[in-house]
Amino acid sequence: MSTPRARALALSSLGIEIAIFTVAGLYGGQWLDRKLGTSWLLYAGLALGMVGAGRSLYRVARSLERDAER
Repeated sequence: MSTPRARALALSSLGIEIAIFTVAGLYGGQWLDRKLGTSWLLYAGLALGMVGAGRSLYRVARSLERDAER
């Protein structure tokens, strides 16, 4: 990822990934709550989605940091 265009693409895809992880965790937990009759899986799904979003953020940040060091 050495060109400015590649860095911009990575950053723009990061926003999409954060949204997808968060929404998927939210709806997945909500769906499981309805199926199992519980009321806590929505929060667990949301937390897992946020962990996935944080992992994506970390991955892109590390990649940009490695490029800056070169």
